[in-house]
Amino acid sequence: MPPLAGPGAGSAPQRPHRPHDRRHVIELAPEGLNLSEDLTLLCEEIVPLVFHGTVQSPQWIEGDQAEALLSTRPDANLSPSLVDQQLPLLLGGLTDLQTALGTVATQRAALQLQAHERVREATRHRAKVRIEPVQPVDILGAYLLLPVL
Repeated sequence: MPPLAGPGAGSAPQRPHRPHDRRHVIELAPEGLNLSEDLTLLCEEIVPLVFHGTVQSPQWIEGDQAEALLSTRPDANLSPSLVDQQLPLLLGGLTDLQTALGTVATQRAALQLQAHERVREATRHRAKVRIEPVQPVDILGAYLLLPVL
């Protein structure tokens, strides 16, 4: 894989130790309580996502390849003219990316629900849990990585 260049040369983006995040609403209905007494909790997780292709049809990169890209240090800054050309393309496409991010958030919510069900089963807790993603998802940062030419 060729070295990558991008804005912010010399410093890699800081990210949490555990690269899994999305924001979900968790509703608990403890046994014996009626639905009007449900307890609503908010669960947040941060998931750095990597894709190539267009924002309308992102091809998600996962596993070791995504981890390598996320830890890549920039080789150099982009020229101001290239920044002026590329940045509006990236920022203008973030709204289009929300559809794909919504799908990822829904998948993450399902995984959270499975984890809660396993814990409830292991602890014999009988509360009803419903998890749903809060959309649109928050985009906390976006990096445009380009190969060195």
